[in-house]
Amino acid sequence: MPSYKYEHLETGDRSPLSSALPEFVPATEEGSTSRRASHLPWTTSNRAGTTALVWLVRIVLLVWMVIVAAASLIVLADLGRSLHRVAVGSDHSGNVPAFPSAIKYFDYVPDFTVDASEASDAEVDSLRERWGELIPKGRGWAHITHGLDQLSPPSSDAEGHDVHAIAVFHEIHCLYTIMADYNNAVRNKTTMPAHVRHCFEYLRLTLMCHADTTLEGRPDVIPDTMFQPGVMGSRHVCRDYGAVKAWAVNHRTNEQTGILNVHHHG
Repeated sequence: MPSYKYEHLETGDRSPLSSALPEFVPATEEGSTSRRASHLPWTTSNRAGTTALVWLVRIVLLVWMVIVAAASLIVLADLGRSLHRVAVGSDHSGNVPAFPSAIKYFDYVPDFTVDASEASDAEVDSLRERWGELIPKGRGWAHITHGLDQLSPPSSDAEGHDVHAIAVFHEIHCLYTIMADYNNAVRNKTTMPAHVRHCFEYLRLTLMCHADTTLEGRPDVIPDTMFQPGVMGSRHVCRDYGAVKAWAVNHRTNEQTGILNVHHHG
C-alpha cells in the first residue's frame, strides 16, 4: 500500500478552505522511509543514550539507598549497644536479654532465717531447702557461645561443662554460705572462713556496683520483735526475678537443683 506525503500544490482554483489544507499525494516507499526518519524526534542513537542514562540514574539511586540503609543499621546497632551498656546489673556481652522491672515492698519474711542457737538439725535442713527454691534448675550456670571476648574465661559445672554463672545466683549462694557458716559457728560445727571471706568481699562489690538509691524511711525487713511490728517496708525498683529464673532454666547446662552448699559438698 503506498504511503502518502503532504505537498502544497498551486492551482488556480482554490477555495478558502482548500487553500488552508495540504493535499494528499502518494509517495514512494523509499522516499517515505527517509522522510520519516529525518522527522523523528529521537534517533536510534539518542534512544540508546537515554536508556543508558536512565539505568545509570537507577543504579546510583540503588547504591545510595544501600549506603543509607547500612549506615542506619550501624547507627541503630551502636545506639542499642550504648543503651544496653548503661543498664545497671545487665549483661554487657548481649547474651542475657533485658527483663521487666516492678516496684516491690521489702518486708520481713521469717522463712529464710533461723535462730541458730535454738534450731535443730531438721530446721537447718529445711532452711536449706527453702533457699534452694530460690535457685533455678541448673543452679544458674549457662552455656554461652557469643561475645566470649567480652567475658572472663568459662568455669566448669559439676558435670564438666564450660559455663558462665548468672551473677544473681552466685550472689544468693554467697549470702546463704555466710548464713550457713554463721549458723555452724553458733552451733559449734565446721566453718569455712576462707570461703566466707570471699563471699563477704563479693557481696560488698555487688552492693556497691548496683548502688540501690531507693529512699528508705523507717527500717526495712524488721522482725516483729524489733521496733514497730507490721510496718510496711520501702518500695524498691526490682528486676523480675521469676523471669530471670525462667531464662536460666531454659539455658541450663545440667539438671542439678537446690543451692550449692559448700558445707555439705554440693
